Amino acid sequence: MHYQEIKPPAALQHLVRFFWVLEYNGGSQFPVQYKLLAEGFPSLVFFFKNQYGAINGQTTEHRSFSMTGNFKMIGVYLYPYALPLLYKIPSHEFTHQHIPLDEWCKAEFSELQERILETETDAEGVNILSDYLYQKSIRAVAASDKFHQCILHVIDQFGNVAVDRLAQHAGISNRQLERKFNASVGVSPKVYSRLMRFHASLRFIKSGSMKTLTDIAYAAGYFDQSHFIREFKEFSGLSPGEYVSLPVYNRADNFIQLS
Repeated sequence: MHYQEIKPPAALQHLVRFFWVLEYNGGSQFPVQYKLLAEGFPSLVFFFKNQYGAINGQTTEHRSFSMTGNFKMIGVYLYPYALPLLYKIPSHEFTHQHIPLDEWCKAEFSELQERILETETDAEGVNILSDYLYQKSIRAVAASDKFHQCILHVIDQFGNVAVDRLAQHAGISNRQLERKFNASVGVSPKVYSRLMRFHASLRFIKSGSMKTLTDIAYAAGYFDQSHFIREFKEFSGLSPGEYVSLPVYNRADNFIQLS
């Protein structure tokens, strides 16, 4: 598999985590097993083989599936609060959902989907998607700076933030924070913190900067290695050791090839 992440332009960095391209040219005629891991960032993704686009909500679940032959995807990971800002729909309505764009809002996405799926280069597809999101951002609902800074703080700190401190920073009660998180992020602050620790561990593994799984566990903020193993299995269906044993070229952020 070939996986590439593309940094968003400055005008979109408050909404977009990064754009990405994933491609497999193995050409196998037999089913190949894949797994999607739990994901804390919603995404728009376009599937060239099947000729359709979809929105994936944030999820605490992992799932396995199989595909045959080659495939290519272009997508974008959004910060979770981007969904209500851009589309005026609470994030919790997308949690655990994979919704084809034609089913969600065909009038909104039919031209975008067609243009992206007709592109000949990755850069062209990413530019079209970037332009679309920029035009949406111009008309977006104004952000609540303090609250969105709280969400970004959870991401930046790998989820290692006390809920009480978040509420104090946002100037709201714990109960209000819980309600706002469910609407803007799609899950509770505690669940989102756990997802961010898990994704921090994936990033540390990918970087290759740490020698042992114990080092990775502590760097991501887990209490101990057993805590790390338990949560990693919950969100991925694999132990950290099983994940690390996969060839590097079979791992692409939250998407892995098993066979």
